[in-house]
Amino acid sequence: IKELILTTRAALRYGLCCVSCQDEKARVSFQNHAVLNCDLHSALARVLCLEKADSKCRLLSAQFMSNLVTCNEATAQSLTQALNVAPPEDKISSRMLASNFSDSDDKSPDTIGAVAPNWVDCFILSIQSDNRGATAAVTAAL
Repeated sequence: IKELILTTRAALRYGLCCVSCQDEKARVSFQNHAVLNCDLHSALARVLCLEKADSKCRLLSAQFMSNLVTCNEATAQSLTQALNVAPPEDKISSRMLASNFSDSDDKSPDTIGAVAPNWVDCFILSIQSDNRGATAAVTAAL
């Protein structure tokens, strides 16, 4: 698992470097390709919606997602349409029941991951992880 986390961090850092280039034409081209062709924002949202995600991976994913929509209306619109605002109502109810009637403090790892990534989960899990940088980046992406 440690190797997977380190590899994920390296990939996210590389992606952030590509998005952070000074040449606007190159940056916009990378943003368009990453979001419109590769659906990279979905993978980033999945990382953000993991309950027990590595804190650096969560931060880098949130920053990357924020950078994908910076100064690019096409990618911002695509990202907004791709992610739901909140999980479905039935999932919210089942989560509330599970948390109220759970015998232990340890939550099931797939409690959040059972639904498609959405803005509410990205935001709430960033707050619960006590990762201010990730919370700020998710807010900026919104």
